[in-house]
Amino acid sequence: MFKLVGVDVYLQSDRIPDAPQEHGPLRLVFIANRGMKVWPGEPPKMQFLDLMRLRYEAEGEVSDSDVESLLAALTGGGFTWAKAQKLFEQDGERKYSQPY
Repeated sequence: MFKLVGVDVYLQSDRIPDAPQEHGPLRLVFIANRGMKVWPGEPPKMQFLDLMRLRYEAEGEVSDSDVESLLAALTGGGFTWAKAQKLFEQDGERKYSQPY
């Protein structure tokens, strides 16, 4: 059985966005650009493209409503998101990449 545990949100931004670090059960884990982690910690010296990936994860299962609420909060905060990709576990195993 698949369990929804997070979401990758792709924001249109050419700098590290000051996005919410928590929203409901979802917590911001990292921000990446061009496959490189740029937050948390010191970002690498590189020119950013205008699409940032923000990974939000939860300790347990989340609902579609939790994801929709996060997207609405980002939009309400003035961010433009281009894509959202749900993150799933199956039998306790992540079914999405852990790049960092």
